[in-house]
Amino acid sequence: MEGGVAVRENRMAAFAGKWEAFSQTKVAALKAAVAQGVAQSQQMFEKEKPVTLTPGEQDAKVNELLASLCPLPKRAQIFCTDACLRRYLRARNWNVQRAERMVRDTLRWRDECRPEEIQWADVAEEGETGKVYRTAFLDKKGRSVVVLSAGQQNTKDTLVRCAIWCTALRMPS
Repeated sequence: MEGGVAVRENRMAAFAGKWEAFSQTKVAALKAAVAQGVAQSQQMFEKEKPVTLTPGEQDAKVNELLASLCPLPKRAQIFCTDACLRRYLRARNWNVQRAERMVRDTLRWRDECRPEEIQWADVAEEGETGKVYRTAFLDKKGRSVVVLSAGQQNTKDTLVRCAIWCTALRMPS
């Protein structure tokens, strides 16, 4: 019996040694993966240094963006004011190509959704449920705060259209 116990203890000791080596290897691999993931996420969220332009340089960028978008359809001309293009440029750190892509994506969305054509009658059912509403207070910049109650939300197209109607058309900032 003593020999069997010794063999079992030797096997257990060997297993424990292998397990320890395996565990250390796995822990090291996991630590390396976590470190790599942290580094990648930091790169993802690093912000570009903001570009500072004079008002004249900003106007030149707006004109350059407008020229890159031309010719604009009549519906897009109404949307693409100088102030609007300036907001897109500022959002893309005054990079005209990136701002152009963003404006074109917005114009495509506006062509598909046609937010300017949404009427209250189209979204009244959703609006009357209290899922989407404007608060009695303003944000730090004095703009209306619109709340979409996620706990009551569903996937009806009318809810999306109601949110668009409330934010984009009836409560301008």
